Amino acid sequence: METKEKSMCPQCVEAMARMEKCIRENPREAALTSLGAGFLLAQLPLRLLMATVARIVLLVLKPTLLLYGFYRMAEDMNEHPKTETEGQI
Repeated sequence: METKEKSMCPQCVEAMARMEKCIRENPREAALTSLGAGFLLAQLPLRLLMATVARIVLLVLKPTLLLYGFYRMAEDMNEHPKTETEGQI
């Protein structure tokens, strides 16, 4: 337990200590609460939610990368000064 506490912020360590104390004082309520939370999470359509998020991300990704490519190209074109021979046809 000490190694976990070293990597966590002091507020998190304090919250975990309070939570452990509460669980030790009221084990029946803690068990019923965790069972209820598990039941509610099991009822959520997580697969559908994750598929929808993935679909939205992939839908937005292509145009975003295209705009980023145009931005970088314009940035590179403005960064390199033209020489005298480039300006003539």
